[in-house]
Amino acid sequence: METASYAIGIVVLILGLLSAVFFSVGHRDAGLWVTCAAIVLAVIGGFAWYQDLLWKKDGAASTTTAVAQRPRVLFVETRLILPTKEGDPVRLAFGLMNTGNADAIFRIWDRTYLFSVDLTASTFAYQPAPAQEITVSAIPNAIWRAELRFDFRLTKVTLDALNNGKARLFFYARGEYRDAAGTTYPLPLAEMYDATFPGNLIAPPKGITFK
Repeated sequence: METASYAIGIVVLILGLLSAVFFSVGHRDAGLWVTCAAIVLAVIGGFAWYQDLLWKKDGAASTTTAVAQRPRVLFVETRLILPTKEGDPVRLAFGLMNTGNADAIFRIWDRTYLFSVDLTASTFAYQPAPAQEITVSAIPNAIWRAELRFDFRLTKVTLDALNNGKARLFFYARGEYRDAAGTTYPLPLAEMYDATFPGNLIAPPKGITFK
């Protein structure tokens, strides 16, 4: 349509020149009809140009909408639930929020804990564990909550070591979420115990890797 509007513009220009020639040599009627044809074609060309402009805007809007249609899931409200009595297992509670505009399925597996007195270690392995899935709909401000339980006993000795900086406690897991088309996006879980931070969990220091 853009090419057609340009072609019409060229024809209108030619007709305008012919009209001027006809009037200059005294062919009034021919000049009038050529002028009429030029005006009609100019109107058609204007509508063709405007239609092409609208089509381009519609195409850009469709492309933007298609790109924007995807889930965006993130962890929120992650916290460690300490046992009420010595010897009970610890639990890690977390929420999932989808800030995108498409529903998603979140999957988490190989959930692992590691209590270590080696303060120099920086690479830790996953322990095999079954996968769990959670549907995370794209609803503004909605939070889907879940909980991971670990077979770790937080005794007075281990707690004192953690609070005195003589040991570290990590919780981590492989995670991802996928959209309706099957496209996956990584979302691993990685937290470290900290007695002073609300929820008793912080992000591991830089340089810590989980494999």
